[in-house]
Amino acid sequence: MRAVIRAARGPLTIAQIHERPCAAAQLGVATVYRTVKLLLGAQQIHVLRMPDGEKRYESADLDHHHHFRCANVSRYTTCPAAHW
Repeated sequence: MRAVIRAARGPLTIAQIHERPCAAAQLGVATVYRTVKLLLGAQQIHVLRMPDGEKRYESADLDHHHHFRCANVSRYTTCPAAHW
């Protein structure tokens, strides 16, 4: 699951993590919540609270970056700070 979060082009919600294939088996949403909690505790991912209050998760080992939201599809993407 960490690989799924790390490979994403932006921060993911629990539902988005759940929708993506993890290894060979489809995991239950409770397993996703438990694994996210473990990854947070191990500081391998961190939580972002978006302006709408929604929690999203991304890898903790990313370089400094910014988040952008596409209003057309309600998806967040990242842009490295070096592009600013």
